[in-house]
Amino acid sequence: MTSRILEDSMTACEPGPGRARVWMVVVAAGAVMGLALGLRHVQGLFLLPVTGTRGWSRELFGLALAVQNLVWGLAQPLAGMVADRHGSGRVVASGVVLYVLGLYGMTRATTAAGFVLAAGVVTGLALAGTAFGVVYAAVSRQLPGERRAWAVGMAGALGGLGQFLLVPATQGLIEGLGWQGALLAGAAAFALMLPLARVLREPRPAAGAQSAPPQALGEALREACGHRGFWLLNLGFLACGFQLAFIANHLPAYLADRGLAPEAAVAALATIALANVAGIYACGVLGGRYRPKYLLAGIYLARSVAIALFVLLPPGPWTLYPFAAVMGLMWLGTVPLTNGVLSGVFGLRYLGTLFGLVFIGHQLGSFLGVWMGGRVFEATGSYALVWLLAIALGVLAAALHWPIDDRPLLRSPRRPPHEPPPRRRRAAGRRGGVRAVVRGLAAPARGLRLAGRLDHGAVRMTPTPLHGVPMRIHYDNEQHAADFIRLNEAWIGEYFRLEEADRALARDPMRIVREGGSILTLSNRGEVIGACALLREEDGMMQLARMAVAAGERGKGWGRILLATALQRARQLGARRVRLLSNTRLGAAIHLYEAVGFRAVHRGPHPGTPAATS
Repeated sequence: MTSRILEDSMTACEPGPGRARVWMVVVAAGAVMGLALGLRHVQGLFLLPVTGTRGWSRELFGLALAVQNLVWGLAQPLAGMVADRHGSGRVVASGVVLYVLGLYGMTRATTAAGFVLAAGVVTGLALAGTAFGVVYAAVSRQLPGERRAWAVGMAGALGGLGQFLLVPATQGLIEGLGWQGALLAGAAAFALMLPLARVLREPRPAAGAQSAPPQALGEALREACGHRGFWLLNLGFLACGFQLAFIANHLPAYLADRGLAPEAAVAALATIALANVAGIYACGVLGGRYRPKYLLAGIYLARSVAIALFVLLPPGPWTLYPFAAVMGLMWLGTVPLTNGVLSGVFGLRYLGTLFGLVFIGHQLGSFLGVWMGGRVFEATGSYALVWLLAIALGVLAAALHWPIDDRPLLRSPRRPPHEPPPRRRRAAGRRGGVRAVVRGLAAPARGLRLAGRLDHGAVRMTPTPLHGVPMRIHYDNEQHAADFIRLNEAWIGEYFRLEEADRALARDPMRIVREGGSILTLSNRGEVIGACALLREEDGMMQLARMAVAAGERGKGWGRILLATALQRARQLGARRVRLLSNTRLGAAIHLYEAVGFRAVHRGPHPGTPAATS
C-alpha cells in the first residue's frame, strides 16, 4: 500500500512552514520565555540579600514585585494589541530592551521608590512583551492547526527548562558575585535574546491572499466582553496568579522560618521548574486531545489539594520536594490551556489582545499573592492565612472553569470592500476573475442546484437534478463520529495506508470541533453515506479534509453536494479562504475540486503532516 505523501501530488494551498522553520520558531519562543520567566521565577532568591543589604522590609520587596505583576497584567493587552497589529517581533524586541534596563536599574536603586520603579514598573512592562501573551500568539499564528498544540507545548517546555537551569545558576551567581552581580549577568544574558525577536516575526500575508476584510478590533472586543466564558476565564486565572506568585516569591522565606536551610528553597524552586518542563508540554499536548476547560478545572482543584497537604504535614524534605514536584507539573500548564480555550472560541486574529485581557486577572492575583504574603506576615508573623486563601481560590477557580461555553463562535461572513454584488460576483467566478488563493468561497458550486435551509444544525436539501429522494447533511453530530471514522478509514484503505495520525483521530474525532472546525456527515434514508471535515487554521483560513463517500454511493453526486455544503459551512464559521491537500492519483476528486473553483497553487511533496493530507 502506498503512503498518501508522494512526490507526484497536488495541493490547493501555499506550502506551510518547513520543519526547520517550525523548530526555529519553537526554540526562539522557548529561549525568550525561558529567560524572561526564569528571571522572574528566581526573584524570591533575592529577597533576603536585597532587604538585608538595603535595610528594607519584606513588605517593601513584596510591594515592588506586586507592582511588577500588576503592571505586567495591565500592559499585556496593550502589548497584545500592538503585536496583533504590527507583528510580535517588534514587541518582543522592545520587551528585551526594557528587561535589560529593569535589571540594571534594580542594581542601582538605593531608594524604595527607585527599586519599585525598576523592579516593578520597567520589568513589568518588559514581561508584557517577552512572556506568554505575545510569544504564544506568535507561535500560534505561524503554525497550522494540526501542529499548534504541540508547538505551544514544546515552546513552553523549553521555556520551563530555562527556568529550571536559572535556579542553580542564579544561586551560584549570588554566592560568587553578590546579588548585584547576579542581576547584571542576567541583563547581559537577556541582551543576547534580541536577534531572536526577528525569528518570532510573523510572515506577511501574500498579496491578494485576503479575500475579505479582517474583523475589527472593536468588534472582537465587544464579542469577547459579551461572552460569559471570557469573564469566567479571567476570574479563574486570578487564582492561578495568586498561587504561583505567592509560592515563587515567599516560599524561600517560609522555609527559612520553618527551620529549613537556604539550599532547600533552591532545590524546591529547581524541582518546580524541572517538573514544569514536563507539565507544560503535557498540558499543551493534552489540550489538543481533550477539552481544555476540564483540564483547567482539574489543575486548579489538584493544586488546592497539594497546598493543603503541604501546609498540614510537618515541614521537611519528604513533604517539600513532592509538593514542589506536583506543583511544578501544574505550574504554567494553565497558560497553553487558557490560550487554547481563547483560540478555540474567538480564533487567532486577536489572540494576543484577548489573552492579554484575560491575563489581567492572572496578574491581579499575582499582585495580591505577592503583596498579601508580605503584608500578612508583617501583621501576624505567619503565612498561614495566605495559604488558606490560596486553597480556597483554587477550589473556586475549578468551579468557574467547568461551565465555560468553549464552542467556537459563529460569525456572519464579512463582504470585502469593493466586492461586486452577488449576481455579478457569480458571473465573475465563472469567468475566472475572482482573485484569491482558493476560489471555493468566492463562487458557488457550478452545475449544482440546491434548494434548502438551515434547520437545527442540518441543511435540508432536495437535489432533484441528481436524485429524487430527500437527504440531510448534519453538522458536528457526535452520534455520527463513528461513521465519520468508518468512512474515512475505508477510503484510506482503498488507496493508501492508515497512519498514526489517522489512528489518533479515530480515538477522539470530535477534537476537530473543539479546535474550531466542523464535521459534516451526509445521510440518506437515515444511513450515513458521506462525510468530510473542516479544520481551523490561521484566521480566515480553513482546511477541507477527510472527505469520503461510501463505495456503493459514488458517482451519484453526493460528493458534489457534500463539498458545496462544506463551503457554506466554512462561510458560517467565518472563513474567507479554504484550502485542501490532494493527490494526483485521485483524478476524479481533483476534477470535482477544480469544477467548483479551487485552483492548484503548489505541486510536489505535501508541505504538511500526514494528518493533513487526506
